[in-house]
Amino acid sequence: MMSKIQSLETLGKLSRKLKAKGKIVVHCHGTFDLMHPGHIRHFEAAKALGDALVVTVTADRFVKKGIGHPVFREQLRAESIAALTCVDYVCVDPHETSEEVIGIIKPDVYAKGGDYEGKENEQGHPTAREKTLVETHGGRMHFTHDPVTFSSTALLNDHFSSLPESVRAFLDGIRARYSGDDFAALFEKIQKLRVLVIGDAILDVYHYSTFLGRSVKEEIPRVRVLGSEMFLGGSLAVANTLAGFCSAVGVAAVLGRQNPAREKQHERFIRDHLKRNVTPKFFFRDDAPTIINERFVNNEPTIVDKTTKVNMRKYFGLYHINETPISKDLEVTWAKRLKKIASGYDVVIVTDYGLGMLTDTLIKTIARFPTFLAVNTQTNSMNYGFNLITKYPRADYVSISQPEMRLALHDKHSDVEHLAEKIAKAVHAKTVAVTLGALGVLVRDKSGITSIPALSTSVVDNIGAGDAFLALSALGV
Repeated sequence: MMSKIQSLETLGKLSRKLKAKGKIVVHCHGTFDLMHPGHIRHFEAAKALGDALVVTVTADRFVKKGIGHPVFREQLRAESIAALTCVDYVCVDPHETSEEVIGIIKPDVYAKGGDYEGKENEQGHPTAREKTLVETHGGRMHFTHDPVTFSSTALLNDHFSSLPESVRAFLDGIRARYSGDDFAALFEKIQKLRVLVIGDAILDVYHYSTFLGRSVKEEIPRVRVLGSEMFLGGSLAVANTLAGFCSAVGVAAVLGRQNPAREKQHERFIRDHLKRNVTPKFFFRDDAPTIINERFVNNEPTIVDKTTKVNMRKYFGLYHINETPISKDLEVTWAKRLKKIASGYDVVIVTDYGLGMLTDTLIKTIARFPTFLAVNTQTNSMNYGFNLITKYPRADYVSISQPEMRLALHDKHSDVEHLAEKIAKAVHAKTVAVTLGALGVLVRDKSGITSIPALSTSVVDNIGAGDAFLALSALGV
C-alpha cells in the first residue's frame, strides 16, 4: 500500500511513462476527509475510464472546509485511498489548488463527481479553470454519477463535529436564514465602501526568546533573544485588515519626528507594509517618537494534543512613546485637517488606544462627522482607568470588551445585557457589541439582544483579536 503513495515529482514521471506506453491516465483530486461509499464508487467509475488511476489529496494546510477540518490528517487520508484496489497511485498535493498537479500529471481524463457538473461553464469557478488546463494538455474532463449523493463535510459535521452544540445551532440558524447569494451581495456592498481608520499608529516588535532564569542577586528575569520581527500595529493593522474587504481604505495616524533619521526609516517601513489600497494620511509630532511596543515573548515549542505549538506567553514589554498632550494650536490644526480628510469616506472607524493622539477636541470633532462612526477604546498599562468609551459623545457602533465596559461604568456585578444597554444610552449608539472572550460576543441593537458563540476551538494568539473584530463587525452593522 505504501508503495502507492508517491511524491508529486515521482507521480509526474510515472504518468509520462504510462502515457508513452499508450496507457490512459485518469486523475481524481479532492480532500476526501472521510472515506464513504460515494468516494469508492467515484474512484471505481474513474478507473473504468482508463488504465491507471491517480488520486491527489489536498494537504491539511489548504483544506477550507470550516473549523476543525480536516478531521483526518493528510497521511491518513492518503493511506485510506491507497488501500483501495481500484487506485494505482496517491499523492498529497503540496499546492493550494489542483491547477499545479494537473500541469504535472497531464491526465488523459480528469474525473470529478457529478455534483460539480455545470460548474465547468461558470466563468471564474475552479472547475472551469481545471477544465481549461486539462484540455490544454490534451485531456478531457469527465463527471461520474451515482444515484446516492454523499458529502464528507456534511457527514463529519453531523457526526464528528469538533464544535460545541451551541456553535452548531448558531451556524445552522445562519444557514437557514441566509443563502450564499445573500453573503455574496453583502461582501459586494462592503467592497464598495470607503472606510477611514483613525487612531494611534503603533509598530509592534516581537523579540522571540527563551527564559534563562533569575539572577541570584536580583529579582530580574533573564532571557536569550533568538530573533526579532516588526509588524504594523494599532490603526495601521486595522487598515490592512479592512483592505482585504474594501477597495478604498484610508488611515489617519500620528508618526513621530523626534529622531528624524530613525523616524524616516519607520515611516518607510510603514508605507512599504501598508496594502496598496490603503491611503495613509499622517500627522507628525516633532517632540515624540513613532510609538513602538516591544514584547519579549516565549518562543519554546510545546506539545498540545500531539501537535507542536509555540507558547507566545509574554515575559515583559517596553513602550517607546511620548504621551504628553499636544499643544492647543496643533490640536486645532489637526481637527480641521481630520474633518477635511473624513469628508471623502462613508465609514469612520476609531481605534482609540489612549496613547496620545485622540484628545478631547479631536474626539468632539469626530463625533460631529455625518458619516457612520464605529468606536473602540482599549485599556492598557499606559491608560488604565482613563481611556473610557464614555468620553465619546456619539458613536453609531461600539465594540468593547466586557472588562473595559465594566470599568467605564464602574460596575463589577451587573449582568452584561444591562450594561450594554447603559453603554448604548451613554454614547447614543445604535449597536453595541461586547466581546466575552471564550464565551463569544453579545450584541445589543434595535432588535434586542443576540448572543454569538465563539467559533474558534483553539486559540493560538489573541493579540489583535479585538482590532480584527472591530474592523470586520463595523462593516456588517
